[in-house]
Amino acid sequence: MGNRRGLFSFLLPSALCILPLACRDFGTGGTGELVVPKEQLHDIQGMDLSQVATTLPATTEPTTFPATQPAAEVTITLDEVRQMALQNNLQLKVDLLSPTIAQTNISEEQARYEALFTTNVDYQVTDTPTSTRLAGSQGKGLQITPGVVVPLETGGTLRFDLPMSRSETNNSFATLNPAYTSDFQASISHPLLRGAGLAVNAQGIRVAFYNYQISQAQTKLSVITVLAAAERVYWRLYAARLELEVRKKEYDLAEAQSRILAAGLPRWLADRLAIGR
Repeated sequence: MGNRRGLFSFLLPSALCILPLACRDFGTGGTGELVVPKEQLHDIQGMDLSQVATTLPATTEPTTFPATQPAAEVTITLDEVRQMALQNNLQLKVDLLSPTIAQTNISEEQARYEALFTTNVDYQVTDTPTSTRLAGSQGKGLQITPGVVVPLETGGTLRFDLPMSRSETNNSFATLNPAYTSDFQASISHPLLRGAGLAVNAQGIRVAFYNYQISQAQTKLSVITVLAAAERVYWRLYAARLELEVRKKEYDLAEAQSRILAAGLPRWLADRLAIGR
C-alpha cells in the first residue's frame, strides 16, 4: 500500500507537468508569438470604382473603320483580367508554395515536444565454468524494456519504463527456473539553469512562426503586384480606346472641313458647318 501511495505521489506532479503541454497551442500564439491578424495576411482589398464609373462609361462602343475584313471584337471585364492573371502567372504559382513550406517548418519544431515510444531488447547466453554446484555454469537471459519519453515544454524529460526479464540457468538449486521479473520505473530530468524555461525551449517555434508570417506577407505582396500590373494594362488599353475614338472624331472633322473648303466657302463658315456636323 505504501508503494502505491509513493507511486501515485510521483505520477501526480508528472501529470501536472504534462497537462500544460497538451493544452498549449504551439506555433499560433500559445508560446508568446506576436500573431498578425489573418485578414492582414490573406485578404486583398479591391479599389472602389463607383466614382470612376460615374465619369467613365461602363462600356465603349467599338468604332467601325472601313476595312476589307473587320477585326474580331473581344469583350473582357476587369474581374476576368484579374482571374487570368492569377491563373497564368507561373512565378506566382511558385510563390504560393512558400507559406506551405514555412508551415511545415513549424510542424517540425512542434515535433520536438511529441512523446517518443522506445523499446530495448537484450538477449544473452552465458557459459562460464564454476568451481561449485551452487552456482550455474550456463544461463540464458532475455530482457525487454518498453518505455515512453515525454519532452516537457520547460526543457525537462519525463520517462516511463517497464522492464521485463526472463532468466534460465542450469543450477539445480534454483527455486525459480525459468524466473520472470517485471517492474515499473519512472524518472524525470530537468535543467535548473541553462536550457530551462519556456522562453528558451520555444524559441525555435517562435522563429518558425515568424518566418511563416513573413512568407504569407511576401506572397500577398506578389499577388498584389500581379493584380496591379494587370489592372494597369487594362486601364491603359481602356484609355487607348478612348483616345482612338477622339482621334477618329478629329479625323472626321478634318475630312468634313476639307470637303467644305473644296466647295469654295469661307474658312470661318466652313469651321461652323464642320462643327455642326
